[in-house]
Amino acid sequence: MSKSPKKDRMSNIELLRIFAIMGVIILHYNNSEIGGGIAFAEPKRINLYFLYLFESLSICAVDLFYMISGYFMTNSYERRIKKPMQLLIQVVLFNLLWYLISGIRHSDVITIKGIIGRMIPANYFVIFYCVIWFLSPYINKLMDVISVKESRKMIILLGAIFSVYCTIVQGASNFIGDQIIGLDSIGMYGSQNGYNIVNFMFVYMIGAYIRRYYDTKTTEIRKLLYMFMVNTAIITAWSILERELFQTLNATTTAWIYCNPLVILNAALLLMIFVKLDFGVNRLINWFSSGVFSVFLLHGYFITHIGIEKAVRSNVLLMIMHMVLSTICIFVICTIVDHCYKKISKPILDAILNRFDPEIVNLKDLS
Repeated sequence: MSKSPKKDRMSNIELLRIFAIMGVIILHYNNSEIGGGIAFAEPKRINLYFLYLFESLSICAVDLFYMISGYFMTNSYERRIKKPMQLLIQVVLFNLLWYLISGIRHSDVITIKGIIGRMIPANYFVIFYCVIWFLSPYINKLMDVISVKESRKMIILLGAIFSVYCTIVQGASNFIGDQIIGLDSIGMYGSQNGYNIVNFMFVYMIGAYIRRYYDTKTTEIRKLLYMFMVNTAIITAWSILERELFQTLNATTTAWIYCNPLVILNAALLLMIFVKLDFGVNRLINWFSSGVFSVFLLHGYFITHIGIEKAVRSNVLLMIMHMVLSTICIFVICTIVDHCYKKISKPILDAILNRFDPEIVNLKDLS
């Protein structure tokens, strides 16, 4: 969720960020452990299949954030500690604030152990982002010294090893009904559905490749949109078929894992589409986009209180309206909270972090 270093950010890509975070909200609307949408839906009913469709449309959202980071950061070779520290501090502060609010609201006992637990910035996205933040200059330099042809070959090879192969292994595990240990190319216990640093570094490199070599004049938006819709239809059909075969709504379908090549392709197609939509600077879009990270951190607290079970068991049109309006409302509320947070925290954090902001990586002058 990184921002361009320029003051006036590219509003076409900022709009894509907004759509991506709305996709994350929809994913968690459906997630059985958060919103529960798919788990609450009645089997064989049309509502369930529309939830599959929205899940398939949104599943590329997390990959897309890392891809956008690659798009913007590929020409940057310096890294300081301030940016990741700001993110980690924000995770901690939001965790603590919600813990205190929930404790007071529900008359729960607030304990020292509970406070210490909320001071641990355990957030997979933020940790992986920080890792990529520091390592990305080396990836950028590597892409500087190899040719366009070799860059393309590298992307294809990485995709074959860490995307296509991992998806096949996950599918085989689902087919036999047990995890296949020691066969995956990422880890002994599999790819963890794409929740791994290898996958996110790979999609970062795709974003960097698009920034460096994508010619916006060679492909029409109409063709890219057509490819995106067809790809989404395939992912949806895949998810329905696989879940019907396994006869359970709780099985992890390979259609919706982050390392699935079709999911990664959808993220790349969306980025290429929005790169072509260059409409200059729109202050309102950029204002809303600047709050995306806070939306990511906060939306889960709201999503369990919006009556998802009732919505998914109602009329399909009401369900879709509920999902869309809930997503927009949560996004707007969290964005307002973000700007309030920045008003209060920015002067304090700047005063502290500007005193301690060592340069960790500097490859700018490395030939």
